[in-house]
Formats: sequence, structure tokens, C-alpha cells
Amino acid sequence: MKKILLLLTIALTSFFAKSQCELVVIDTTFFSEKACDSYTTPNNVVITSSQTISEDYINIDGCVVEHRTIEVLIITGLTYTISPVVCDTYTSVNNNVYTAGGMYPELEAGVAGCLTDVNLVIDLTVNSQTTNTISESVCDMYVASSGDTFNTDGVHTFTLLNSIGCDSVVTLNLTLLRTTNTINETACDMYVASSGDTFSTAGIHTFILPNSVGCDSIITVNLTLNSTTSMIDVTSLCQSYTAPDDSVYTVSGVYTAVIPNSVGCDSTITINLTLTSPTTSSINISSCVTYTAPDGQIYTSSGLKTAVITNAAGCDSTMSINLTINGPTTSNTSVTRCSTYTAPDGMVYTTSGVKTAVIPNSKGCDSTMTINLTINPLPSIATTIGENNLSIMAVDSNMIYQWFDCADDAAISSATNRIIHPLSGSYRVTITNPMTSCAATSFCVDLVNTANLSNEATAITFNVYPNPSEGKLIVTTSFTENTVMSILNVEGKLILIQTLNGLENEINVQGFDSGLYFINLSNANGNSTKQFVKK
Repeated sequence: MKKILLLLTIALTSFFAKSQCELVVIDTTFFSEKACDSYTTPNNVVITSSQTISEDYINIDGCVVEHRTIEVLIITGLTYTISPVVCDTYTSVNNNVYTAGGMYPELEAGVAGCLTDVNLVIDLTVNSQTTNTISESVCDMYVASSGDTFNTDGVHTFTLLNSIGCDSVVTLNLTLLRTTNTINETACDMYVASSGDTFSTAGIHTFILPNSVGCDSIITVNLTLNSTTSMIDVTSLCQSYTAPDDSVYTVSGVYTAVIPNSVGCDSTITINLTLTSPTTSSINISSCVTYTAPDGQIYTSSGLKTAVITNAAGCDSTMSINLTINGPTTSNTSVTRCSTYTAPDGMVYTTSGVKTAVIPNSKGCDSTMTINLTINPLPSIATTIGENNLSIMAVDSNMIYQWFDCADDAAISSATNRIIHPLSGSYRVTITNPMTSCAATSFCVDLVNTANLSNEATAITFNVYPNPSEGKLIVTTSFTENTVMSILNVEGKLILIQTLNGLENEINVQGFDSGLYFINLSNANGNSTKQFVKK
């Protein structure tokens, strides 16, 4: 009994092992190896002469998973020769590219078992691809010997292997013998093609005939079928109508006419006829200088005119035109403005003088306006802060002044003089020229009144000379650093700002326009402003 069980176990083990190996996918590989004197295969077989051997690789389950073919080259004397045959180019182990046959010596490094570089001699044969041109004629499609298919006329190419194993590029001049043709046909009710096909509807149809070389000739027919009856609506004709059969009708109604159509078929036409009559109308027209009536007549005077044109129905339309011809107008006006003036035609002027504007008048004609224009300048909005920040002064004199507190934009009722002595704050002034009533408002000026501060910074003491200056200005101060100098013109525009770095500083004002300027110095100790004149 034990013997039977043992035999059964061995048989089952062999069966399952065999079944497992049958499921394994076996790879087939080929590779080349070089070595000096000897080479040991993956299965530990030692090779001492050049040869090609085969081995099977077996996994841990005892199944063959790979068939290996190994081409072994045993190098003796550190020299060996190879004889490759290639197409077009050959690249050696050292990445040298050869395009012509011959003997090429090289050194090969890293050969297994070799203590030095190996002398390699390449006995190279280079074969080239070939070309060929053929011409073929077929009905619909050409199948090349390469398996490529071509179904259009023209020049095509395909590739084969030549007798030496290189590409042979074949140029094919292909002519397709099938033909196509388009015809236009007109029939009464049905068209019978030369192929025997019949068509009873208008439109595009196709049929096939054999051509002169036995290939298909595909014919497209643009078919027009003429109906034996039709109906037309004739409207907006004037007084009478002549039917297609030459009958003349002067009364609206339904009529019938029978005529042959273009292919000789009877065409019965039902005519829904509407006749119309001439019309009259009256219009009122106003125009400038001239008027061109609807009939093309040109009029230059007012009155009752008549024009005869064709109405929408093709009949005469007599128009009575009550025509009024209006002329252009002229006017003169005097205008006084502050700074700028925009004329009625949109032109903007900034200088006084006689100006002209052309605009449409109430009749739609040109109105030419002559404008005697006076442009008054705006007062200067420049302000300056007094010594020790005790006051603010408007630069322009002999004006009307109204000072505002910028904190709430409220007018200061008592501040109507050129100079004010306010508390610390931000202030602006509106300056009005009493002669022209032109007014301008300054920017807000920040004032720190040192008279109202205790234990705070004092004003900066500095001098400016020469004053007036022709181009060079010297500014001296008791502070050596972190003092900011600002120069403004009389309009309050900032012209220059820079940091002074010493007790005496030379400022270049050569490029300044001639006039009055304000120079302000400020630092952590306070600020002060002085005036200077640029010649």
C-alpha cells in the first residue's frame, strides 16, 4: 500500500510540474560575445575557440524560460578581424561611420579577459540601395510587388529589397484608365441613358458604360425634366398684359396659355393676373440752396414742382412737390472767457482773436459765425509759506482772495487777504481777478505754525545766493545731511527735488525759465522757504 501511495505522489508531482512548465512563455535571444583566450557562458560552459553555441535557461521550477544562441569570438594575440557586409553605412564599436568598403584598423577597449586594447581589423563591404522607374496602366487600382496599393494617377514610390539585401526604391508612373464625364440633359418626363438606366426625377444621376480600353466610364448627368404644366402669378403690371401665347389681357383674372417648352413639350401655364394703374402723390420739401427731385431735375428756387417716376408696379407715379429753398446764414458775436473757449463747432481756443465757426442753422443750412474772442488768463495759484511758518501768502497781488480750510473744505470767512496767519493745518486759496472775474484755486498747502508749538522743531536757517541767478545757485545751511530741498515755480509746480549733503551746495538752474521761484528746505528740525529769481 505504501509503495502504491509513493508512486502516485511521484506521478502527481511530475504531472503538475509538467502542466506548470507548459504555461511558461519561452523567449528566444541571440547575442554576440568577445573575449580573450576563453569565455564562460551563463550556464558556466567554458569556450576557448570561436563558435556559436545554444543554451537553455531553466528557472527554479525546472522550466525552460529562454533559448539562447551565443556567437562567441575568442581573440588570440590581441588581434581579430571582422567582415561586415552592410547597406550604405557602417558604424564601428568606436562609433566611427564608414560609407565605403575597405580595410579599417581600430583599437577596441574593454574586451572581457583582455589586459590591453584589442587590435580590430574591419574588412568592410558596403552595398548601396538601387533605384528603378516603371510605368503602369490599370483600370482602378495598382498593387505593387511590395504590397502597396495606389488608386490615383501620378508618380508614386515603393521600396523592395534588391539582390544584395539593400533597399531598391521603385518610382511608379501610374495611369488609371477609368474615365469620368459630365453631361447635361433635358427631357419632358423621363430620361433613358445609353446604359439603359431610366431617371424620372430631375437632379444629378450617374450611370456606367465601358470605355474604349474596357474600363469603367462613370457618367454624371445633370438632368432637367420639363413639367407639362405650370402656374405663374403676374402682379403689378400696368394697364395690360401680354401672355406667353401672345394673348393680350386688360382685366385682372385667371387665364390659361399653352406653349411648347424648350425641348418641344407642351407647357400649360395658368396665369393669376393682377393689373395695376398709375399713381399720384404730393410731398413738402425743404432744402438748402438746391434740390434734386426724384426724376433727377435740379431746382434752385421755391415753388410747386412736378416729377414723374416709375412706381413699384411699373406704372407712372406723378409727384407734386411743394418746394422751399432755404439759404445759409451769418452772424457776429463777442465772447469773453477765462483760459479757454470751446466754439459751437467744437473747436477749442486758448488765445484771443477773431474766430469762425460753421454750424447748421434751424433750417439745416450752414450758419457761419464770426466770433470776436477775448481770452483772459487765470490768476497764478502759487503760494509761499512765510518765515518760521507763521503765514501763507498768495503770489499774485491786487486780486480778490478767499482762503479755505482743506480739512473740511470750508471757506474761512475772515480770510480774504493776500496773506493769512493761521494755526497749523492745510489751506488753499481761490484767487479772482477783479478786472476779468477769472478765478483759480491753489493746491492745499500744509503749514506747521511754530508759534503754536511748544518744545517742537525750529525753522531751518539757510541762505541762497547769488539772487538773482543766471545759472548757478549756492545754498548754505547749518545741517550737513538728510535735508530735502524742493524748488517750485510761481504756479506751484515742483521743478526740482534733491537731498543736500553738506553745509554748502551748488545747484544748477541753467535750464530753468526766467522768473520767480520758491526754494524750500525741510528735515527733522523743521522747514523754511525763500524766493529767488532766475534771469
